[in-house]
Amino acid sequence: MAEFPLRLTLAASLSGNRWHGTLNHDRRTLDLASVRSVYHRRPTRPRFPEQMTAGARKVAENEARWGCGGLLTALPCRWLPPPGRAADAEYKPLQLPSRRRGAERSPHPERTRVTSPIGDH
Repeated sequence: MAEFPLRLTLAASLSGNRWHGTLNHDRRTLDLASVRSVYHRRPTRPRFPEQMTAGARKVAENEARWGCGGLLTALPCRWLPPPGRAADAEYKPLQLPSRRRGAERSPHPERTRVTSPIGDH
């Protein structure tokens, strides 16, 4: 996403219930119909011209994420991780219970505390 839309462009149309089109980069063109899988790890924000105001850039970033990201998510292919699940990795308290279920047989289960403010324990 970091190169979209300055160096990576998207042209797509919906025909029936399938998306058709291309992702174009100065080095190559990818036919959307040929996509079989997507590896999506810690994507960076799309980049826009520096002369854009902060407000305009924020709107453009959201539109790019929803448009390009939404289109890629709509492709009939396998994702690693599945769309929406990559963000879950940022929330460690969400991960801990499932991790613990696998470690229940441990003689010394770990304890975890999340506190606020810092130093409150």
